[in-house]
Amino acid sequence: FATRLPADGGTNQKLPRVAVFAVSASVQGSENPGRVYPVGATSLPASHLAFILLTAKLNPVQGMRRFGMTARGGFSILSRCVNLPGGCLGKAWWEQICKLRATLRLQLSKTPVTEQHVLASRASAGCPPLLLADVGEIQDGVWSLLTTGLEFENKEATELAMDPRLAADILASPTLSVPAALQPLAAWDDLERRRAHLWQPEETHAMEEDGVFEEEDYEDM
Repeated sequence: FATRLPADGGTNQKLPRVAVFAVSASVQGSENPGRVYPVGATSLPASHLAFILLTAKLNPVQGMRRFGMTARGGFSILSRCVNLPGGCLGKAWWEQICKLRATLRLQLSKTPVTEQHVLASRASAGCPPLLLADVGEIQDGVWSLLTTGLEFENKEATELAMDPRLAADILASPTLSVPAALQPLAAWDDLERRRAHLWQPEETHAMEEDGVFEEEDYEDM
């Protein structure tokens, strides 16, 4: 999170911290088991969170939900909540993510036996093995997500002062299906129903200096 300061001559009102999303090539540990340092990090526009969700693990880690959605449309990521750019987190964007994630899962679930004739055909024609990027549905899905995200390219995501435990799970079902990888995401209508049953505390944008959720807070989840 990046802290912003009011403009010169402005009021003393606190500005919400900007949430910066990034992916890294690797992480480096430290003497503190709970702290690691990313290596080779690349920042992403907030709307590109969609591409992270395409292959992200969704099972809880140390009793903490990886991702969730609040009653008012905020998004929780581990111990933090963020407000994505207005209009980004909606039905159309979410359904694109669900569809493409399901397509990736289907393609990766195919066994070499069922695809043997495809491999043989491509080999006889002098073509390399089929890659995920060669699948038409995946190409179309990636392009669709990319063009949708362009609308929010220069818009910020901001930190949201809210307990991430007050967010709905985005997994389609708490019972994991087979294969375990790329578990399906909940449909938008299901998420709407889950969010409707959430307790809705007052969400504020100003974070207190000590407003950090400690890991112990999740021990009873």
